[in-house]
Amino acid sequence: MQISIENIEQREDPYQLFLDHFKNKETKRKYTKSLERFLKLIPNKIYKDSNIEIPNNQLVGSLASCFVLLARKDAKLAQNIIAAYIKEEKKLVENNNLNPNTVPNHIKPIKVLLDSKRFHYTGNHLQGCIQDSLSPKTDAKEKLTIQAKRRGILSRTSSQ
Repeated sequence: MQISIENIEQREDPYQLFLDHFKNKETKRKYTKSLERFLKLIPNKIYKDSNIEIPNNQLVGSLASCFVLLARKDAKLAQNIIAAYIKEEKKLVENNNLNPNTVPNHIKPIKVLLDSKRFHYTGNHLQGCIQDSLSPKTDAKEKLTIQAKRRGILSRTSSQ
């Protein structure tokens, strides 16, 4: 038996490592769907500008590989993409189209994908963006109004 340099340098598919991370089928399904949604939102121009060839098939596995490659080439750009995604999620929260507690669950699949390739991003920066999206600075009255709107107690126009 012999360990070759080629075997050591050989890397597994980042999407397969992502899938292998999950034990629960339902969690895997939800995270896969959330990851696919995120990856399909990234404009192809970003990959082209980074000299990364994006496949025509737009399959989640191919997109995941491209995003991991992009993150390795330019970690700051990857962080900016994730931060922009969080900002868009925040808009959905502000418009009462998304529960604020859901935002971290939309970010977890991205983190798992990047962690699966041992790519360590500065999660503290992104954690701040996530916390901002949960509007911790919202005062108690505003929080109650938002909750009432979600429950249908108040019409969406009565507080405006």
